[in-house]
Amino acid sequence: MPIGTKSNIRTRQGLSTEDTDQAWEDLVDNLLAQVTGFVETETGRDFDHHQNAVLELDGNGRSTLRLGVYPVIAVHRVEIDGITQDEDEYRVTDAGILEKRSSVWPQGWENILVELDHGFEKPPGDVELIVENVVIRILRNAGEDQSVKSISMDGFSITRGEFEEELTEQDRKALKKWKKPRQATAGGA
Repeated sequence: MPIGTKSNIRTRQGLSTEDTDQAWEDLVDNLLAQVTGFVETETGRDFDHHQNAVLELDGNGRSTLRLGVYPVIAVHRVEIDGITQDEDEYRVTDAGILEKRSSVWPQGWENILVELDHGFEKPPGDVELIVENVVIRILRNAGEDQSVKSISMDGFSITRGEFEEELTEQDRKALKKWKKPRQATAGGA
């Protein structure tokens, strides 16, 4: 689902609904979707709300297990080798770490099943602002310079693959905090 709204872009550009037509609406929808995809690729995550997601994780012989998703909204069920665990045997931290209370997560491949809700009911405000700012920059630059790869003002169509040059240093710093951490590999990398 795209981050940002046409209404916000229209307002921030000082436009009214009378100032825009269906072609503008379609173009902005397309740009919001493309820039959202770019931001999700840059951060290695999406900003959707995932309900009843099921993760199959490898047990690591430790008392902590990285879920690889955050924020975690609720954990509904945890199983070890098909056996449901009591809720008082584990907890999840704000950082998306599943902690085992009295022992360790037994080693194994995909032997830990976690059913949970995670993600965002609404994308973070700074991420939404970045997506909308990039779309506004593209719209403004379309008639001013060559930063837009291809655009047809008659039909308000745009061909775009790279949005990197549209991100400011401030945008990059804000997105950095949303980057999904890399999972450790067996070699520790």
